Amino acid sequence: MPIGLRPADPPPAAAGSVATYLLGTPIPDYWYPLVAVTGTDGRALLAQADVPPGAGGVGDSGVRGTIVGHTAGSVQADEEVPREGVHIVRRDRLLPGAGRATVWRTRVKEPGLGEASSGLRFDVIR
Repeated sequence: MPIGLRPADPPPAAAGSVATYLLGTPIPDYWYPLVAVTGTDGRALLAQADVPPGAGGVGDSGVRGTIVGHTAGSVQADEEVPREGVHIVRRDRLLPGAGRATVWRTRVKEPGLGEASSGLRFDVIR
């Protein structure tokens, strides 16, 4: 999980002060909502949607995804995104040979850690 990219929660109200109401809490900037769509061939797809203004708290300018692009409208096959999530790890590989070695970088797809949460909450009083 990227450190420092999630906006800090507002501090709780001090004793005796007026409580404030939040329609919803911000979501981490690495959390991208997916919406179900149907492809031209009838396949179930998940399209990357825009985060509503103010919901992210922190923009993703300067963030460059090398595995999944940070572009609204990106489409993934529904079967590629299981409910428990996916963990993708970059690994360096080494193949020793006669007098020389070959090195390359690969990506390994592993099962996620379980259903995750963006931490989004609605109707918060602080």
